[in-house]
Amino acid sequence: MSPPLAAGNFLIPNMTFVVELAAFIIVLGFLSRYVIPPVQQAMTARQDMARKLVSDRQEAEQLLEKAQTAYQTAIADARREAAHLRIQAEVQRRGIVAGASTEAEARAAEIISRGQARLVAERQHVIRQLKADLGNVATDLAETILGEALADDERQRRLIDRFLSQIESTSRNQDGSLSQNNRL
Repeated sequence: MSPPLAAGNFLIPNMTFVVELAAFIIVLGFLSRYVIPPVQQAMTARQDMARKLVSDRQEAEQLLEKAQTAYQTAIADARREAAHLRIQAEVQRRGIVAGASTEAEARAAEIISRGQARLVAERQHVIRQLKADLGNVATDLAETILGEALADDERQRRLIDRFLSQIESTSRNQDGSLSQNNRL
């Protein structure tokens, strides 16, 4: 028997190699047909989910930025509105205070003017009463001193007026000297 040609030549494959190669191709075909597609689908699904998570995270960050911007804007608007309301309240307070002050001053001026008018009226009334009383007393005194009746009304009136003017000049001189003493 002669040795087979393939046994001595390493370039010619023997049957073991061919069977192993055929088994490898069959396993490779089986893997590519039944195992790799579901694994690739699972990997693709995982990659899609990862991409979706990344895009969702980016959207959430954008929404968070927008929400923070809106929050900051709302806070700034609220602060501006509060400042505006404080200014309006201060203006109203000043108006109320000014109105009340003006009203109080007007009432005080009215009360003072009424009081002064009342004082003037009472003073004139008291002066008339005093003139009449003083005139009667002065006439009675003059009649007693002179021993004659002063029945003449005109003479009586002149006497009373002269007497009162002397009293007024005396009181003015005393008031003037008092005010000069107070100045010193």
